[in-house]
Amino acid sequence: MIGHAFDGKVVLITGASRGIGRALAIQLAERGAKVVINYRKNQDEAKAVAQKICELGSEALLCQADMEHEEQIQSMFAEIRRKYGRLDIFVANAAATAFKPLMEVKAHHIRRTFAISVDGFIFAVQQAVPLMKEGGRIVGVSGFDSIRYLQNHGVLGLASLGIRQSFSAKGCPYDNAPMESFHAILKKELVYQTIFKSYEEAKSQLFHIEGRYNRHRIHSGIGYKTPQQMEDFLSSVA
Repeated sequence: MIGHAFDGKVVLITGASRGIGRALAIQLAERGAKVVINYRKNQDEAKAVAQKICELGSEALLCQADMEHEEQIQSMFAEIRRKYGRLDIFVANAAATAFKPLMEVKAHHIRRTFAISVDGFIFAVQQAVPLMKEGGRIVGVSGFDSIRYLQNHGVLGLASLGIRQSFSAKGCPYDNAPMESFHAILKKELVYQTIFKSYEEAKSQLFHIEGRYNRHRIHSGIGYKTPQQMEDFLSSVA
C-alpha cells in the first residue's frame, strides 16, 4: 500500500467496475480502504477490480444493484450493514444517459438519466447517512458537462445540476454558472441544428434563451472567471 490515510475506512463507490469508479476503488484500496464495489451488469469487470484490491492487501465487497431502482439500492445497503455495520464514505459515481442533442432526446432517455443521477442518489443518501458516524463523507462525481458545453451531454449535464452544489456564494443569487451553462448548451444546439426562415425568427428564439444566462459574468466557484473564459481555457487544454 502507498499510504494509510483511509486505513479501515469502508467506502462505497457506485459504478465501480470500470472508468473513474474503478480508478477510485483501486486508489482508495492502495490507501487502506475497504471498498464496496457497486456494479449493474459488468460482473466480470467488477470481479477483476475486487481481485486487484485483494492483491493490494485490502478488502472488497461486490454489490450488484441498478441505481435506477430503489429496492435494489436498499438491498445493497442492507448487505453493507450486514458485512460491516457502518459506512464511512459514499462516492456517487454511477451515471447513464443517451448522448443525443437536446432536441432529439425522448422521454425515456430523460427518465433514466434523472432516475440514476438524481432519484438514485437521493435514495442512496437516505440509506447511507444512518450507517455513517461523525466524520462520514458523501462525494458526488460530475463532469465538465455540468459547467460547460459538451456536445450531446445536455441531459446528463442538467441532471448533474440536481445534485451538485451551485456555484452561487451565499448572498449572490445570480452567481449560478451551472444553470447558465445549461442554457448555453440549449442555444448552441439550436444554432447547429435549426434552419431559421428569417433573422427575426432566429432572434426571437435565440435571444429568449440568451436572456437566461450571461457568459461574461464572473463566478466565484470557477476562480472568479467568466463561464466563457473557463470554456475557452478548457478547450485549449483538451
